[in-house]
Amino acid sequence: MPINKNKLDDIDKIIYDIHKLLDAEKEREINAIMAENVGGGAAGKTEHDPSAQGIPAQDNVEKGLEGGSDYKETLKRLRRKLNVPEPEEAPSSQGESEALVSEDVLIDELLKEKQGRAPSRRNAPVVDSIKALADEQVREEQPQVIQVSQDKNVSTNFLGVGLDVGTSNLVASRITQSGQDIVVNRNAFLNVREDASTIDILSRLNIPRQVVGGKSCVIGKDAFEFSNFFDRITQRSMNIGVINPFEREAIHILNLLVQKMLWQPQIPNEICCFSLPASPVDNAIDINYHKNVVETMLSCFGYEPMALNEGYAVVLSELKDRKFTGVGISCGGGMVNVCITYMAVVIAEFSIARGGDWIDLFASKALDMSSTKVSLVKERGMSILKPEDREQESIAIYYKQYIRYFLEQMARILKESDKNVQFEEPVDIVFAGGSSMVGGFIEAVRRELKTIDLGIPINEVRLAEDPFTSVSRGCLFNAQMASKNGK
Repeated sequence: MPINKNKLDDIDKIIYDIHKLLDAEKEREINAIMAENVGGGAAGKTEHDPSAQGIPAQDNVEKGLEGGSDYKETLKRLRRKLNVPEPEEAPSSQGESEALVSEDVLIDELLKEKQGRAPSRRNAPVVDSIKALADEQVREEQPQVIQVSQDKNVSTNFLGVGLDVGTSNLVASRITQSGQDIVVNRNAFLNVREDASTIDILSRLNIPRQVVGGKSCVIGKDAFEFSNFFDRITQRSMNIGVINPFEREAIHILNLLVQKMLWQPQIPNEICCFSLPASPVDNAIDINYHKNVVETMLSCFGYEPMALNEGYAVVLSELKDRKFTGVGISCGGGMVNVCITYMAVVIAEFSIARGGDWIDLFASKALDMSSTKVSLVKERGMSILKPEDREQESIAIYYKQYIRYFLEQMARILKESDKNVQFEEPVDIVFAGGSSMVGGFIEAVRRELKTIDLGIPINEVRLAEDPFTSVSRGCLFNAQMASKNGK
């Protein structure tokens, strides 16, 4: 049900002022107003009658306020008493009318709760929604709109932006006159205290502090480095490939990170092609909400958003010499995305809800160390075929389980009748993504494929030219083609 923002602001103001008036004198005054004007007159005790709930009658009921029994008039007087502006003129649509009713119901419910009475469940879903927003002081924060260049003479060779929206990392790319420009950042943040000691440490480390949702935090690669310094676990704006439902400020954090990375659009509605996971075959994750969030974000930045399957992005960036025929696999922090194509036509695409984060989580439990530290061990350089210490041994064990799991899932899906894939000639399987960059990864995959039949003829199993930027470069290629062809 739609909520009118102006009415929500009024509600927040009323709630804020009510909390300020919790001293006994003011509370009795408000209760007296409601007793006089909402109590139901002389017909007897009603649920709105304060005396029926043990609330004493007051001698100074009027106290400069006009009398009357109409609830709307009472609400108006209560607003004036709390210095809250009157709402705008009567709404013209049913949605706005429902929002007004919800506001009145909310005030009624709040005052009942103040008087110790159980609130009614009239319009309960609306009341609960508005109360949750108001009590927690949620504010609708729109992303900052970037000013767009009006130069219409920009060559189409330089139009288009590719954006890999990954669970662990964000990668943006575009073509400039000097070559390919790539920007990378961690998709991470860390809430920090606001005491003088913490602020001093951040200042000494030259780490900028952000305030999101009333809380101080550090974002991006700074959050990863800071968490390692204090052996803490970084927080994520995304989880298993989509917006993290467990982090309240996830959307705002992602908005800040992407905004800092992207360039100013060269023309109005320049295409920004972003990576999107396929629906997972082993988890009931819906990607539509995540897709809409990213599309809205990019639109506010002045771009025209275009979603592209993450596995297909690998095909576009790595299989040009194979006429875009083969298998592209993106191994990210949250998922494994698979796309199988023939001459750039998608035959099958799906994802598996297990990634580098899964490895970090279980290895951290085995090692009794933070998952951030485990990630750092991987990135410092190791081979899952030749681990050198206890930490690397644990990581290698879970890496091999991870590889076997997603290959078995692939085999199961590809052998289903509706996804029966047949190639006349053997095709390449190309891996990309941060989780594929650990030493020994490709060899470990090749060993597993000796016992796991994917049901397709394989020519070569190889790593992408640059696994970390492959998805972003595939998105960039698609954005450029769409720009040149007028979409």
